[in-house]
Amino acid sequence: MKKRTKEILLEIINKNDLTISDLATLFNVSQRTIRNDLNSINEFLDSNNLSLLALCSNGKIEKKKDIESAYELISDGDFYTYKLSKEERKLMIAIILIESSEYITLSKIADTLFVSRATAINDLSHVKEYLKSGNLTVISHANKGLRLEGLESDKRNFLLNIILSDKNNQNLISSINNNNMIVNSEMEIIHKIINEQEHVHGKYLTDSSYNKLKNYLLISISRLKQGELIESQNHVCDTKLPMAQDLLKYISQYCNIISTMDEAKYLSKVLNSLRYLKKSNESKSMVRIQLITR
Repeated sequence: MKKRTKEILLEIINKNDLTISDLATLFNVSQRTIRNDLNSINEFLDSNNLSLLALCSNGKIEKKKDIESAYELISDGDFYTYKLSKEERKLMIAIILIESSEYITLSKIADTLFVSRATAINDLSHVKEYLKSGNLTVISHANKGLRLEGLESDKRNFLLNIILSDKNNQNLISSINNNNMIVNSEMEIIHKIINEQEHVHGKYLTDSSYNKLKNYLLISISRLKQGELIESQNHVCDTKLPMAQDLLKYISQYCNIISTMDEAKYLSKVLNSLRYLKKSNESKSMVRIQLITR
């Protein structure tokens, strides 16, 4: 079953009184496309001995109680079908708030996670404490919803820590951000640019630091594509600034983003926090090994 068709089925399972028009608007496709997807869903339901969907004259979609059994049938461990634990929901809601540049309602968050609004409300206090640990504050507005307040650098660091804590979290962030993180070709570009600049500047990263820098750049590119710029930087690490500027110069060129001097200044501080191989007779062999394994 196609991803969109699966998502349509999940919408039908979770919501009542849906119409073809509702689904066409939600998925930004034509009503004919929705009808074709509904035919595919009925074929799937029929093959699994479940009641078929029916269409009323007003376009309303009728479903039977046993359609809930389709949950297990379409579950393949992806974000849309996996039932999140309380800790996982806390993580996901935090990511949603960071990735939302405007106010977002609890209902929208609940729909994104396929949970009830009451569940999202109960999770909110834990999410606020979680984000507070990263110097980020959740602001509530009666008519608009929720918005996250904090420095762009703190938001990026929060996302970076999430990724470094579990490599699978990168896929979660990408899913919430409409798959707008980084495609494989851009990841390969980042990899090559870091390797080249290590040679140019004679500063070779340890494996863990290389991974941290790669993921920070991944997050930075995604945030810059959304128009989220780093805040004004008063301090800079002069010894790492040239390398930071060169990294951003080539990333801007190949990944089609516009960087700023403040981005370079902050990246210089990131570079200064990383660990590098010490210069010695043995380091040349170590560098060769690292390049091969990468």
